[in-house]
Amino acid sequence: MRKEKSDNIAGRVIDETLLDEMNSQPYGTKDSMTYYDIYNFVGFAIDTMSSVEISRETSGELYDILSERLNPYYFKQEGYSEREKTYWSNQANNILSTPITYNGYYEGWHQIVVMMKVLVYMMVLFVAIGQSDIFTFENTRKTDHLIFSSKYGKHRLYWAKICAGMTISVCFTVLLITVFVGTVAAVYGLEGFDTMLQFVLLRPFQLSIGQAAVILFILLIIASALVSVFAMVLSQATKNSISTISIIAAMLMISLFMSEVPDNIRWLPELWYLLPANFINLNGAFRYPLLTIFAKELVTYQYGFLAYILSTAVFIICGRWLYGRYQINAR
Repeated sequence: MRKEKSDNIAGRVIDETLLDEMNSQPYGTKDSMTYYDIYNFVGFAIDTMSSVEISRETSGELYDILSERLNPYYFKQEGYSEREKTYWSNQANNILSTPITYNGYYEGWHQIVVMMKVLVYMMVLFVAIGQSDIFTFENTRKTDHLIFSSKYGKHRLYWAKICAGMTISVCFTVLLITVFVGTVAAVYGLEGFDTMLQFVLLRPFQLSIGQAAVILFILLIIASALVSVFAMVLSQATKNSISTISIIAAMLMISLFMSEVPDNIRWLPELWYLLPANFINLNGAFRYPLLTIFAKELVTYQYGFLAYILSTAVFIICGRWLYGRYQINAR
């Protein structure tokens, strides 16, 4: 019912007329369901869900608040450059240069972006458990004598294991995403792909909710390869699959209970937020810091792509070095 009622006002601009119509229907009644998303958007913008406060808002006041909140208030503090302040102010002005349009029901995509952190935890735990013994089996089963004395030695075996582990992790992640999106589609539908990101995240990114979800999915797939390589390299260092799983699980637990780290050292929170459990969600991938490479400004999720790919390559090289130096001790 809510979807059908929301579609009745799809394509309309959020202006004084629409707000008056919304406020004329007492919240919680059957007819007010038509304006459910608009009501939540206004409450989200003014940072309260009080029906009294929401009903008092005019379109002019709403856009003034949006302008203030999309121009990040904490840029008034130290730590952000003038370049970053100017960039995001321009982005906010571009977003609000025309009135915001409501494109209709978008609950499916809303659920997808909100639940991304659950997918990350499932992916990391699967990879940690599944990849932690790919290299340790050689040691625990004492087959390394035969392997290292074979015709091709360590070199081909290392690359075969790395490729196999990454393939399994990526395929699992793609399957996980497919099942998740299919379940959401069956329950909520996938309408509203083009809904502005500002309906769920008040930051000046010129993206739709659907585009943000696709970005997070791509990051999740790349992260699965990174976590896979990290788990395999860590298992080489520890020579124990239980230790590998424990270390990765501990990192997950820390990221779950520690929401932020001290920001007196600029690079420390950036590294913290690049951990998959902290990065692959709305608040992680769509943060404010910028990175300039060859005069090109990269936003958070863009340099996150590069960081994940480069980190995967570095871990592969480190793992190759460890594997090549491994010596079989007398048993």
